[in-house]
Amino acid sequence: MCSARQYGWHQEGGHCLIGIACKNASINFFLIQTIKWPLRQSARTLRTAECCLIKHSVASHITQELKIIRPSAIIPLGKVACYACGCLFRTHGFAFDRRARLEDVRGKSFSVEIGHGCIPVYPTGLPVPRRAKHIPQICKEIKNALENHWYSK
Repeated sequence: MCSARQYGWHQEGGHCLIGIACKNASINFFLIQTIKWPLRQSARTLRTAECCLIKHSVASHITQELKIIRPSAIIPLGKVACYACGCLFRTHGFAFDRRARLEDVRGKSFSVEIGHGCIPVYPTGLPVPRRAKHIPQICKEIKNALENHWYSK
């Protein structure tokens, strides 16, 4: 059984995206934090201030980091990361706005257009202590995303 602590995802402030880059049959994992500094409160309600902060993060660093990493898949962890992906890929296959529900996209696969081609996005929840009862399902969704990604290559 996997746990949030086992994977180092135990801090509430760690809203993140995982980009998966495949190169020469080896898998490299990159953790990109959506917001580079801890929030005082959870951003799971996506108030106006948080949306502005996330848009700033997308414009100031996430877009450039994805250009450098050139991921072959993205696993956004939690609503904040999904909103960031929605800002990045709104017109390219993944629409997720501040009113969207994470439950409506969790565990599904979306194909998005990114600078170096089409890649899958596999949204899931953020494995943190306050969502401890959901961690097994989140781990299962991450496992399924990785298996789908590996077997599709």
